[in-house]
Amino acid sequence: MSVIIIDGVLFQDQPQEKIETDNIIKEKFQARLNQHIASKTDSYHFSQADISRGTFTSRTSKYTNEEIEMTKWIVQQEVMGGSLEHKTIVAQVLVNRLNSGHWGSSLKDVVLAKGQFPSKVNWFNKSNQPDEDTINAVELVLMGNGCKDCSQGALFFYNPKRVKDKATIRWFESMEFLFEIDGHRFFK
Repeated sequence: MSVIIIDGVLFQDQPQEKIETDNIIKEKFQARLNQHIASKTDSYHFSQADISRGTFTSRTSKYTNEEIEMTKWIVQQEVMGGSLEHKTIVAQVLVNRLNSGHWGSSLKDVVLAKGQFPSKVNWFNKSNQPDEDTINAVELVLMGNGCKDCSQGALFFYNPKRVKDKATIRWFESMEFLFEIDGHRFFK
């Protein structure tokens, strides 16, 4: 089995075309990120009209201020010091789940769904405050400028170092494996 690591992403038995495609996706992601950072105009990074209404509309869903903040805290706890790209992918998984319709009709429903995201406790106890990368990643995704291509449609992820239950590991590994980044394995 051949293994290649590019910028911390593990690729196993990937044809050269797949690796080149992944590099193009990374370049597009970095360009979107640079554009987003350059466009920030206030401390909250959403338009004043959106803040006043208490909602933000992306291409497919409305997000309340509470959902935006909740997502930042969840991503921060899930990723724990990972790269900006990793944080963006985790945030995109939340949106992918919302768009699938299987976890509820709002981002809050997705996060609070039974048995999902044990890290939601961070939203309630505020123990691991979102850093600047997490804030940027969540804003990119919720504004529709994230890297949907980077998530490859992932709906599930886990970190083998943090999951000890063998049945849970078997359940994750029974799905279609997509990629691994910063210790998290992503599936659909």
